[in-house]
Formats: sequence, structure tokens, C-alpha cells
Amino acid sequence: WMKNHVEQNIKGKLVINLSSEEIPDIAYLYLSKGLNFVESRPVSKEDLLFDIKEFLRKMEWKAYFHQMQPDENSETDDIHKDLRLRSRKHPQDYSHPLFDEIKTRLMGFITNLNPDKPQSNLTDAEQRGKGWVLKSIRDHKIFITSADKGGATLILDYRTVLDTVKSELEKDKKFTKKKKVPTATLR
Repeated sequence: WMKNHVEQNIKGKLVINLSSEEIPDIAYLYLSKGLNFVESRPVSKEDLLFDIKEFLRKMEWKAYFHQMQPDENSETDDIHKDLRLRSRKHPQDYSHPLFDEIKTRLMGFITNLNPDKPQSNLTDAEQRGKGWVLKSIRDHKIFITSADKGGATLILDYRTVLDTVKSELEKDKKFTKKKKVPTATLR
């Protein structure tokens, strides 16, 4: 299965090796997921708690203003929408039994939540391929990027990319060196 999948990726030009390095099949397998692939990761309880508090604050304001609005619909409801500033404030002296109940239950649920570690969305071979790719990047052997057109993932020699960037930056026609540091006057 893996050999067939790797051959399809090479034929479909999803991953193209332009480097002098020999790329193992497991690396092709991992890179064929694309550069926008996001590996599943554990849920942060602190982040979840922060997001829930922010959600509840916004809902509290919506309930507060809904209570204050007249019954007829007005076309000027959102005239000042762009002028509103983000805030961390809560409405003063606002309480509604239903909202308070929802808030209590939701905060209790999140506080007592012990999220399970999510199941990996990478196979064992893809995990090994990821390890090989990361090690090769850290060792400055390869450079991974996407093609300008076509969406293919390109594997390049690190030294070639570095030399190309340096030579482009050193061209006098494209860039001029400043004699004075422009940010020095900002201090």
C-alpha cells in the first residue's frame, strides 16, 4: 500500500525532490499531506477556559442590549458597528436567571473537564517520515517549500537556497544600502 501511495505521489507530482539528498518513502508519504496539513494536538484546558469566558462575556452583552432594545426593528441598528472597541468589561448590575444558569453549568463543565489526548491523524510511517524531514531540516540538508504554481511541495538543497538568496540580496540593481540607519531617528 505505502509503495503504491508513494508512486502515485511521485507521478502526480505532489512532492518533487530537486535536492541531491536521497529521500525515503516515508518522507514522501508525510510530505504528500501538503504544507498546510495540521497534526492533531491536545486541547489546552487554559485556552478553552479563556475562549469560554470570552464567549460568555459577549453573550452577556448581547443579552443586556437585547433587553434594552425597543420592540420595532430599526435600520440604524449597526450604524456604529465599526466604531465599537473591543473591551473586557461586563455590563454592570446585569443578571438574568437563565444566563446565570448557563454560565454556571458551562464554567463547571470546563473546569471539571479532563480532555483525552486526541488520536493522531498520522500513521506510524508518516510519523517516521515527519521525524526524518524535521531532522534533515534541522541539519540544514534540505529546504521544503511550495511551488509557485500547481501546489506541489518542493524539496531543495539547503545550501542552494541559501546561496541563491544571498546572491539576490547582494545585487546592486535590486537593493541599495542605506548609509544611515532609518530606525535610529525613531527612538
